[in-house]
Amino acid sequence: MYSLVSHLAASFGVHYAMGRVQAIADAMVRVIEGQGGQVRLGEEVDEITVTQGGASGGRATGVRLKDGRTLGAEVVVSNADPGFTYGTLLRNHVKRRWTDRRMARARWSMGLFVWYFGTKGTRDLWPDAGHHTILVGPRYKDHIRDIFRTGHLAKDMSLYVHRPSVTDPSTAPDGDDSFYVLSPVPHLGHNAADWATMTGPYRDRMADMLERRLLPGFRDRITTEVTFTPETFRDRYLSPYGAGFSLEPRILQTAWFRPHNVSEEVAGLYLCGAGTHPGAGVPGVISTAEITANLIQAPRVRVTDQRQPMAAE
Repeated sequence: MYSLVSHLAASFGVHYAMGRVQAIADAMVRVIEGQGGQVRLGEEVDEITVTQGGASGGRATGVRLKDGRTLGAEVVVSNADPGFTYGTLLRNHVKRRWTDRRMARARWSMGLFVWYFGTKGTRDLWPDAGHHTILVGPRYKDHIRDIFRTGHLAKDMSLYVHRPSVTDPSTAPDGDDSFYVLSPVPHLGHNAADWATMTGPYRDRMADMLERRLLPGFRDRITTEVTFTPETFRDRYLSPYGAGFSLEPRILQTAWFRPHNVSEEVAGLYLCGAGTHPGAGVPGVISTAEITANLIQAPRVRVTDQRQPMAAE
């Protein structure tokens, strides 16, 4: 099934949103605000509130924020990882399918070490570094086993190099470049590394490989940089074990076998994001949002005292 991904990319190409992924987020905000909605940033949800009882197992009624405030809603859509949604946001609600025990038995996708950096005056350098480049290490199969099975942080690595500025010059100042370099690593459940001490040495090993095989001299041209480890994914994105793609997409954890877009635990709760159907990756995640939007029933008609413009106006 997953061989279709490479076939579709080779046969029909890969789409890129000019203006970066931020352009997609900005477009979503315009739609929300254009329909009278509000986007609230810097606020963390502590719990999904649920009416208890009944054969349906209760109904979602809104969310409670970390500061104690409650926001009521007819429908709740969670794009947090299903492991976090069911394990933390619904911690006070009895689950029948996606229980803590089942989530503990699940297999989670790899962690990610991602190095973002910008370079000065490099737009005409490194012709072999296109928008997408994959550098495969010397032990491909054994390296995959280290990541997923033995949970060992190997000294060698395979890298995905993303250079969007060759397609979209707006991602960097004129004549400069933007990059990110991604290395798959074991997720935090394997206890493979203390990233507080390993971040610098691991980044140096990545840099050595890039210097040898793709970007000679790039370190002297770096103007800004930031590094994400699996701990970043755990703390910033609330991803269980810092997994980069939620549940590992094995055959019985793929598509229909992932947590459903319509929650099987609570009425009025819907899920989107990498951990639900159809799966991870930017196209997959956006598809989860489209699927979920089509599954949500139309809201009940409300009477409002706000004057609505006539068509002629």
